Amino acid sequence: MDRQVYGVGWIGFSVLMFLLSLSVQADESAMPEVQPPIGVFGSTIHAQGDVMLSYRFNRDDYKGLLVGRNSVSDAFVASEYAVVPTALRVTEHVFEAMWAPVEEFTVVVSLPFYEKSLDWYASTNPSGASTTTVKGFGDISLNFLYRVFEDKNGRLHLNLGLGFPSGSIQESAPTPISNGQLERLPYVMQLGSGTIDLKPGVTYNGYWKGFQWGAQLLGTLHAGTNSQQYTMGNEYSMTGWLGRKWTRWFGTGFRLVWQQVFNPEGEDVRLLPPESPLSDSRLQASRRLDALFGIDFYLTGGRLKGLRLSVEAGLPAFQSLDGPQLRNRWGVTAGLQYAF
Repeated sequence: MDRQVYGVGWIGFSVLMFLLSLSVQADESAMPEVQPPIGVFGSTIHAQGDVMLSYRFNRDDYKGLLVGRNSVSDAFVASEYAVVPTALRVTEHVFEAMWAPVEEFTVVVSLPFYEKSLDWYASTNPSGASTTTVKGFGDISLNFLYRVFEDKNGRLHLNLGLGFPSGSIQESAPTPISNGQLERLPYVMQLGSGTIDLKPGVTYNGYWKGFQWGAQLLGTLHAGTNSQQYTMGNEYSMTGWLGRKWTRWFGTGFRLVWQQVFNPEGEDVRLLPPESPLSDSRLQASRRLDALFGIDFYLTGGRLKGLRLSVEAGLPAFQSLDGPQLRNRWGVTAGLQYAF
């Protein structure tokens, strides 16, 4: 599995270097403005003085259990754990404000609001399924985008971000075996990391004869140990896209994204012994490749000129989980962006 991960990383790095080699050969002049897919965060540098407000709605749906790439039955999990998870729905509302104080530099502030609903049941009572829901704000992020290169065919910028521990890591609720008493909920049901997070990355946007493409590498590195004596697993993602604006008001795009999440270091002692696989710190790692298709609509006149409405949806083409974990079935992102 490690060979697969590093192989994908080298492929992405090679693609990024190829795109850069194309741009270096071009005459230096400003490239046309391009809009990457709505699911790409920290995707573009803005012109000096520009402000953009953004709202994104994300929904991910999980159902069924995997160990590695293989499905396992509820009965198998029930033989090992006291609680069996069956489905998870994660809804995220992300509010962003972007400002470019100078030509090469854009500041982005991002705040997510989560709603997570988990279906599960006690292994001794398969007919007694229940749903547990948590809601609240996640970790606020402050991101800096710094342009290091631009010509008429492409633009490269660095993503330098910090995440602050504003999201709760002590969410508790009755579980299927707690007899109505509050218990600490699994890692996936928490709203934040509880640590200062470093979010380095690099993004390339390219343009050629009406087509736009790009690539992005991002990481999330959790610094230190949180108040519950564990550190969430580090994450990285790599994505590449190709799109075209067919008219002044309509465009489409296709994107592939690879995501890897590692297991936490340490564990929340309030989850010991693990009642479900979702509470086992050794079983939270995942690797996934998603294929997504998006559409964009633009307002080109009137008082709301500059408004963009976008939708992007996709399915996993590959996923391998340190399970039993819930399998991702689909995801969708819809968003509004208004620049002025």
